[in-house]
Amino acid sequence: MLKKLKQGGEGLVVILIGLFLLVNALRIPANPIKYEGWTNVLAQAKFMPTLMACGITVLGAVLFVRQMRGVDKSSQLTRAEWIRMGVVLVLMVLYIVGVYKFKFMIPTILFSFAIIFFLNWKRKKLWQLAALSVLAIVLGLYVMPYLINLKLPML
Repeated sequence: MLKKLKQGGEGLVVILIGLFLLVNALRIPANPIKYEGWTNVLAQAKFMPTLMACGITVLGAVLFVRQMRGVDKSSQLTRAEWIRMGVVLVLMVLYIVGVYKFKFMIPTILFSFAIIFFLNWKRKKLWQLAALSVLAIVLGLYVMPYLINLKLPML
């Protein structure tokens, strides 16, 4: 029985992460402005995080069941993949700390450039990565907030 549970361990971890995210998503306060009908549900700040947390939990359950049946096996990461994952984790921590220390805009721009360049530097040319980074920043910091009338704490 313990061997079977160990076989489905990755699925259990993903389920626990999904449940943790779901609990935190549900704790997001409701918007002060109310809309009519379903628009009020869709416009809530907690809607997308709750939806994603439910999706992660469901996918974790699917992974757990597939692993218990022997359809999927545990993945084995190479040393290079562990290092790559560690660098991404460090970049994310630095981004979160940067947002708390320096507001939103500068850390977001730096993080966008860093993550796009780090994850793609072997596959794309430098000018393509720069263009993709600028596009992501313009869309994420200016176009999308403008389209949904969102005021971001830029500086």
